[in-house]
Amino acid sequence: DIRDKFLKSKNEILQNIDENIDETFEVVINKNIDVFLDFHYSLIGGYIELYTMTFSNYEELISEKLFGDSFVKNFDKAKINIDNFYNEKEKEDLEFIQNKAMNGIDLELNRDELNKMNELFIKELNIQKSQLIAGGVGSVIAVRLAATISSKIASKIVLKTGTKAAVKSSAKVAAVSTGATSGVACGPFAIICAPALAIGGWMATDIAINTADEQLNRESFKKEIEELIIEEKKFLKNNMKSIY
Repeated sequence: DIRDKFLKSKNEILQNIDENIDETFEVVINKNIDVFLDFHYSLIGGYIELYTMTFSNYEELISEKLFGDSFVKNFDKAKINIDNFYNEKEKEDLEFIQNKAMNGIDLELNRDELNKMNELFIKELNIQKSQLIAGGVGSVIAVRLAATISSKIASKIVLKTGTKAAVKSSAKVAAVSTGATSGVACGPFAIICAPALAIGGWMATDIAINTADEQLNRESFKKEIEELIIEEKKFLKNNMKSIY
């Protein structure tokens, strides 16, 4: 009976971990990936990404867009829910053990043996509790997880950016040349008109290449990000299940 009760509680705890972790990632997978990709494929987003790659922390930018402020709070809440559910099951199981194991036992006659058993039991329980604590605080785990995922996405984007930048550079040389030669048609206002045409060509090139990139690659890149997040989520679940 005790064994069956433990197995039932174990399965319920594992299911509770799955549900809480899935709920935490729901917004990230179903909404935030598209929010991030909208930014990534926009003209302004492209310039901001290039700037942060060069002068700032690009992983932090991705983490901010992909996870936002709510992810850490939601994960903290999920960790508390999991802990509370575990504690409820632990209390329930201990009461079950006490009722089953002590049934028909002369408590007074076996006091010394029962005390020794209780000491061993408490010692083992404390070891398990220390493993739960060693598992980490929810917010710390969430920040570390977001950083890991963002770093992997950043490395993928940096590789893609090198090729994209080369295409843009070639196209922009042509755009600037066209703007300069068009200055002849501007008459006395060439000093204002020609640079404006060059900049217009420059910007139009960026927009055209970003649009083409999005149409060709957005869905496949979205799938890559989803698979990466799901893989990390699965690793997290397995790790938490082994601890609990």
